[in-house]
Amino acid sequence: MSLRRRLMLFVLLSLVALGASLSAVFQLRSRGAQARERQAYEQGSQVLRTLAARVGDAFTRDAFDRLNHTQAADLRSFQASLIAPLVEASIGFCAPDGNLLSVETVAPMAFGPNPDLELAREFKVHQFPRLLPLDRRIVERACRNAPARGFGRDRFAAPNDLLFVSTHRFHPSLGAFALVRMPNRDQAERGWGWQANVVLLCACTLLLAWLTIDALIALRRSTSQVEDALVRLSRDLRSDVATPRIAELARIATALRTMASDLAGTRERERSLEGKLAHQQRLAGLGRVVAGVAHEVRNPLAAMKLKLDLMARRDLDVRARRDVETCLMEIARLNRTVSTLLLVSRPDEVERAVCDVGAVVSERAEAGRSIAADRGVQVEVIGDGCALANREYLVLIVDNLLRNAIEASPKGGRVTLTFQQTSRELELSISDGGSGVPPENVERLFEPFFTLKPEGTGLGLFLSRSLAEAQRGNLSYARRAERTYFSLTLEVP
Repeated sequence: MSLRRRLMLFVLLSLVALGASLSAVFQLRSRGAQARERQAYEQGSQVLRTLAARVGDAFTRDAFDRLNHTQAADLRSFQASLIAPLVEASIGFCAPDGNLLSVETVAPMAFGPNPDLELAREFKVHQFPRLLPLDRRIVERACRNAPARGFGRDRFAAPNDLLFVSTHRFHPSLGAFALVRMPNRDQAERGWGWQANVVLLCACTLLLAWLTIDALIALRRSTSQVEDALVRLSRDLRSDVATPRIAELARIATALRTMASDLAGTRERERSLEGKLAHQQRLAGLGRVVAGVAHEVRNPLAAMKLKLDLMARRDLDVRARRDVETCLMEIARLNRTVSTLLLVSRPDEVERAVCDVGAVVSERAEAGRSIAADRGVQVEVIGDGCALANREYLVLIVDNLLRNAIEASPKGGRVTLTFQQTSRELELSISDGGSGVPPENVERLFEPFFTLKPEGTGLGLFLSRSLAEAQRGNLSYARRAERTYFSLTLEVP
């Protein structure tokens, strides 16, 4: 059986127990009230039976009036002894017309004792010249309505009491009455006896039922939240996990959130490592190919350069000498490219030294101004700085980036080389006013053989970043305020 069904069964049983308890309490209360009323009637009737046995059924009004002082005192003493065990009662004789002939009363709340009755003090009985006005009228009416023979019973509901009057007609001219007083139901309910227990029982049961219902609702919502979180996490480990109300499930949700975050981080690291590994594998394969091609290309280049050097020493006409010099320049450029490819193919870091980067940049900018002037582009250097770098690699990087910036700039544009130095690194930013790289191609910008130029080889930016990383630096791309930025970062000494 699930926990939810058990809790629902618990609520049902609690409500049934509450109903049964209330029913039992009301039944006991009703039965207790009925029992007290029967007891009051029996007490009054028993008192009158005892009194009748003492004076006899032939006791008349004349006999009552002829009692001497001693006989009257004995009779009052006997009446007092009859009602002394009762909590609050009265006894006396009355005429058929309702006129009260004598009254003996025992009451905890008396108006004051009669000093003439020493016997009343002994039995804690107080004699009143008359009853309370309401009690007197009730007793007088009961005496008038008493049956001619036998016992009569009357029940009267006073504002704060229930009055049970028993009557017995000794003779047509004389009768007796017994009045027993008890709190009525409304008066009893003003106390804090069984009512407090009932209120406490109801409050506890209702609280228990409310707590159980609230637990059911919280359990249902919390389980739904955990289930939804698991479904979302199965699709995306970065999904948010709600915190349930139930403390145990909240701890589970926290553990799920932590686990999902760790798994997401691990997966991202794995993907990053996989990408780096694939990139390194491609670079390693490319390096092997480049090393082999460079080796094969360098030998013919050396032979051609040797032949051209020999030709340059001969007497040649102007046109032939110009052609030989052009060939030698192109061979030198190819040799530098081959050397660069060989450097990139080697994974080991190169030797670095403190280098005046500002001087190198100014030198290369001055060399590039002739090309920029032909395209109507201005070249400007702002600032300078020193860093740990390899001068040969630095020259290759700056030449490549500067040439790309000049070629990308529109006519009348400006290429700016700006330095920013901190306590840990030096940043050289080369910016131009060109259109930049389309956003969908930014991730492939530094891949080998990727180019947007019709006649490009796709090796320039790849070689530049590789040379920067070989110096423990970095090369990055950014597009800000309609300008394109390539930033070279190097460590400072």
